[in-house]
Amino acid sequence: MKKLLFIFSFLFLSSLGYSQIGVRISPSISWTQVKILGLSNSEGSDFGTTIGVTYKAGITDRIAVQPVLGYGIVFTDGESVSALGLVADVKYYLADDLQGFNVYAGPVLGYSLEEASEEVNELGLGFSLGLGYDIDNIQVGLGLVWGISNAFNDMDGWEDLVSAKARSVGVSIAYLF
Repeated sequence: MKKLLFIFSFLFLSSLGYSQIGVRISPSISWTQVKILGLSNSEGSDFGTTIGVTYKAGITDRIAVQPVLGYGIVFTDGESVSALGLVADVKYYLADDLQGFNVYAGPVLGYSLEEASEEVNELGLGFSLGLGYDIDNIQVGLGLVWGISNAFNDMDGWEDLVSAKARSVGVSIAYLF
């Protein structure tokens, strides 16, 4: 355990020379994938945006870890729904020096800030996947978030018959200091 802690501490401290912090905005289109008795249907397509802070830590010349903590809001049927999100992407750069085109993927954790009934999960888990381009201190990306946790909670045996999972596609723009 001590060796593992030492290795992670070393990797974190060695990445500080290659790290940047920044701000990020990401407009997106979101929808819900609903499955009832095995039949699938996409419900709605709502506009939203996320504003947050990001931290890019270079691990090698081509690999970086970039977590994002954001506040998101989605507008649906004249109302708004807000949530906090934490994304932990690993980026692979197609050229050296952590610049240029990259692909990224990682886990997404979302927490709804809205009051919901007992049947709705406030916490959601997903997976992000995308393409990006970094030039100097500016990052642009096109990404997909694929929810993997069921939005319904404690369905008393109905979990296998009814599910709802969040999906979104968006463009992100970040400025790193």
